[in-house]
Amino acid sequence: MTNDFVPKLHAEQEWPDGVKKEFQANLNKFMATLTEESASMKGKTQLYIPEEHITDVEVAVRDKDLIQRLESTVIYWTRQIKEVVSNQDTQTSQENTSPLDEIEHWRSRTMNLNALTTRLKEKTLNKIIEVLQAANSSYLAGFKELKEKIHSGYNEANDNLLWLSILQAPCKAIENAQPKDIPKLLPEVLNNVRMIWECSRYYNTNDKMKSLLTKISNQIIHRCRAKINKQDMYGANVEKCIADLDECIECCNQFREISKKMQRMIAQFSSRKDSDLGKEDTIFAENEAFIQRCRDLKEICEGQLQFALAKLPIFGGTKGKEWTG
Repeated sequence: MTNDFVPKLHAEQEWPDGVKKEFQANLNKFMATLTEESASMKGKTQLYIPEEHITDVEVAVRDKDLIQRLESTVIYWTRQIKEVVSNQDTQTSQENTSPLDEIEHWRSRTMNLNALTTRLKEKTLNKIIEVLQAANSSYLAGFKELKEKIHSGYNEANDNLLWLSILQAPCKAIENAQPKDIPKLLPEVLNNVRMIWECSRYYNTNDKMKSLLTKISNQIIHRCRAKINKQDMYGANVEKCIADLDECIECCNQFREISKKMQRMIAQFSSRKDSDLGKEDTIFAENEAFIQRCRDLKEICEGQLQFALAKLPIFGGTKGKEWTG
């Protein structure tokens, strides 16, 4: 479209001026939407820059139809950039995500904002801004304000990615570990969390740290769930299922104890005095709920063993004499 169809339409000389200008305005809107949707499918934000062939700013300012088209373009850019800025912490609000998902979120965001920053520096785009500036367009103020937020947003995303990346290796290890092996991996993970809290410039708020600890809890629960085989619980190997449930319960208990130890250290020794992590128990809510579910499943397994024992002939099962106790 951009390399073939659009240039041909711009080169068309036989259409009346009114028809051509109206068509060009609608074409810009269509291409902006097409460009946005195409980039969105790849998780990116792309600003469409229309081909207006501006050579003289003073001449362009006197073309009211051109100014109107350029203002429509800037309005579209402003809406796109506003969405990027407002969606800064989308990943942190999603349930059941892990630290690895959080790292990927900030890696993707860093790349997107970097590409957007580069796009905003392009000569053709800034020529449009120059024309609207000369025309005293009222739509530039909001655009320029959001443009500055893209720059600061990139700095924040890049810094967050830098510090969160220290969790990549130990959390990858958790991703592939058995529940019984996870507790020995936790001190490194939580020490890195403490380092992020102390040293990062942006990812050091109470809310972000609580969210990060919750994501670590999510990852541990996911590994424990993978350990529990429903077929074993239904009778294939009930004893093994009980052992697996005990292993998961112990793993989650260890996570809670090691995390609380880290919280106490932060509260006692941190150079930052604005932390309330040492008093926070809500990050363990899902952990506690999972432990209780494991205990409930364990009771079911133990009930199955007692039921199977009661059916044995020596206890008066279906093939033996009735057991009177």
